[in-house]
Amino acid sequence: MLRSLAVNSAVLAMQYALAGLVPLLLIPFIVREVGLAQYGELAVAMAWATYGVTVVQYAFHISGPVRVARLTHGESALHAVCTIGSAKLVLLLAVLTVILMVVFGSVVINRPISLSQIVLLLGLPIAWTLHTGWYLQAVGRFTLVALISVAGTAVTLMLGFYLVSGNHPNSMLAAAIAMVSGPLVAGGGTLFFCVRQFGLENRKLTWHSPFQELYESFHLFISQFVAVLYSSSGPIVVSVLAGVSQAGAYSVVERVCSAVVGACLLIHVAAYPKLAQLYVNDRRAYLKLLKVVILAYLSITITLAAVAAVNMPSLQGFLFGASYGQEHVALLVSGMFWVILGIFGPALTGYYSVSGNSSRVLPLTIKILVLSVCCGILGVFLLGAWAWLAALSLSQVIVLVYGWRAWLKERFK
Repeated sequence: MLRSLAVNSAVLAMQYALAGLVPLLLIPFIVREVGLAQYGELAVAMAWATYGVTVVQYAFHISGPVRVARLTHGESALHAVCTIGSAKLVLLLAVLTVILMVVFGSVVINRPISLSQIVLLLGLPIAWTLHTGWYLQAVGRFTLVALISVAGTAVTLMLGFYLVSGNHPNSMLAAAIAMVSGPLVAGGGTLFFCVRQFGLENRKLTWHSPFQELYESFHLFISQFVAVLYSSSGPIVVSVLAGVSQAGAYSVVERVCSAVVGACLLIHVAAYPKLAQLYVNDRRAYLKLLKVVILAYLSITITLAAVAAVNMPSLQGFLFGASYGQEHVALLVSGMFWVILGIFGPALTGYYSVSGNSSRVLPLTIKILVLSVCCGILGVFLLGAWAWLAALSLSQVIVLVYGWRAWLKERFK
């Protein structure tokens, strides 16, 4: 069991490391080729598309494996996959309807949305509707999912570096196609192998009423959607209050920081099964391991922040090209603080999960949303794009307070 866990963790680490090449390498390349203002238009479209992706996913990547593990009498895994697939199609129809209404409305008011933005708005939700990696992982095929994801990342990188050129009039469209192609490859690939998983005689996917599934997963979906409202709305708010150029700069830093946080959080992901076991069997050992995980994360991220601070001019040139300036320093510094504080939210929500207090996650998320959005909007209006990342960091004060209370409660229980 432990060997399987170690292998799966290593596979996930490889998958995430390679996927991180898109924000770390391709996004700065696109910015250098087309400029911050034009990239900002793509960033705003990707932010809106993220809402659509969250809707069609509907937290099925969390509830789906549980559904397969707890099949009712006479129910098959194929039935569960088809039910969730039917639910995703219903949600996709709703998302596409909203998008087409917005596109039509933009034409009516004579401010049409660009073709590159439409490609992102439509392509990303469709790709994640197809994605059935949750089932392949539920049956232990982590390596297959990782290979499909790597193939999608490779397609995105190849198309992006080959097609995007600042001298070509269609560079924006090429960038959008590159950003959509990887998720489409991953979505189509996981769906293909999911169908193959059921054998030759059961490859026909059929419609099943999805409404019970939608009802049962609603609380998980709401928690995730609330989190997306503050974590992914930055480019939209910044573009409205400070312009698309600053939105582009914000998006570059946010995507790079998200990649760094995700990579560093693999420490917590790898330790989480053991943490869940220790919470039940040995509470002091649980606290000790959690402390080691937090300190390891902080050591890595503080070191990375120090290296970034020492090489600030070179980092700015790499991320923003010739258009960088002193106004981007505050954005990068805010991003560093956000990265350093990134461990505390997952650590606290993980604690709530293993201690049987999952119901506390949504109220906590709503408080973070209110604080970050209120401070972020005011800050961007007065100070610029960096204030949104600073507000996200400030909102972690709530997590720190609740986390400290939980630590003291368990420490002296």
